[in-house]
Amino acid sequence: MADWACCQLRLRPNKHSETVAQDRYKRKPFIYKDIVKTKRDDDGQKKASCENIAGMETPKKHTVWNIFFLAIELAFIPLVLWWIPYQHLPRPGWAVAFIAGAAAAMSVHDKMKGWQKAIWLLVIGAFLMTELRAINKDRADSDAAALSDRQAQDLAFKGVRDSQDADFKATAGGLETAIGGIQSTLRAADTTLMQTRPHSTVRFDRFEFAGSPPKTIDTNDPYKFNYFYVNGGTETAVDLKVLARVYTGISESKEDQLKLARQFDEDWNKGNALETNSVLVPDHPSFGTIEKAFTDEEIKRLNLNGTVYFLIRFEYTDETGRWKTDSCMSFQRESPTIIDTNIAHPCFVFQHFRYAVKRQM
Repeated sequence: MADWACCQLRLRPNKHSETVAQDRYKRKPFIYKDIVKTKRDDDGQKKASCENIAGMETPKKHTVWNIFFLAIELAFIPLVLWWIPYQHLPRPGWAVAFIAGAAAAMSVHDKMKGWQKAIWLLVIGAFLMTELRAINKDRADSDAAALSDRQAQDLAFKGVRDSQDADFKATAGGLETAIGGIQSTLRAADTTLMQTRPHSTVRFDRFEFAGSPPKTIDTNDPYKFNYFYVNGGTETAVDLKVLARVYTGISESKEDQLKLARQFDEDWNKGNALETNSVLVPDHPSFGTIEKAFTDEEIKRLNLNGTVYFLIRFEYTDETGRWKTDSCMSFQRESPTIIDTNIAHPCFVFQHFRYAVKRQM
């Protein structure tokens, strides 16, 4: 009876004890082997035997393996922390290998608790993020390396290009020098041709007082000057235009001569030139006369180591084009009180001999 009470306490059998035992057999066959033994009593009822029930096997805890896997989990954590800085990231594939190792360890880690599963998931997630960052870093490093290689290639190509440009410039410089020489030769030939062609050359000869030179020059008294010129060329000059002006200024002063030349150009541009429409044949001397009355200002300059300046311009046409000739002369200053009207000197400026105005096409 005590045995039956034991069985009743442990198994809680009822009238369907055999059915219950069979049901438990389906779920836990090792328990059935020890406890499900039935026998009939004297009344023909089946009773469960309590044989070996005290020796029922229970699951054992693997403490050593739990500590081993915990150590693996804890060892992964410093590695994850080491890979957090960008410069410590591994090459692509290393984090994936650790993910595979963690997954394999997790699969054989039996009887895990919830916090252990959480640690495994966090470790695997950290390795996954590390792998993604490693892939991005590898791509960035590859792009940087490609850019560096491209810059190195560009620098090398630039050196080749600069060398080629230098060679081209040297060649072009040689060609320009050759072309310049050819152009200079052509200009010289053209000048020679123009000089050898029949042309007119109107040339200023001299100027002087008309009649006897006065002993003194007074204010507002008109004085006449004659100027002489000739066509020294081999061709007749036509459409002759002349402008002659008499000024006073410091003797042998280039600064005063430049001022007088600018003043003369202003008179010329105002249309004060004399258009004679005459024909000037070669080697035929010609002359003209101009009248001048000196102002007080001009007499003052004349008395301050001054002299008389004569500026003249001819413009004429021949078969080669339209030409000009400019000339400037002054009387020699002998002393502070004497001007030699028989000697004239050319000026430093306003000396242009036969320069083109408009060429024929």
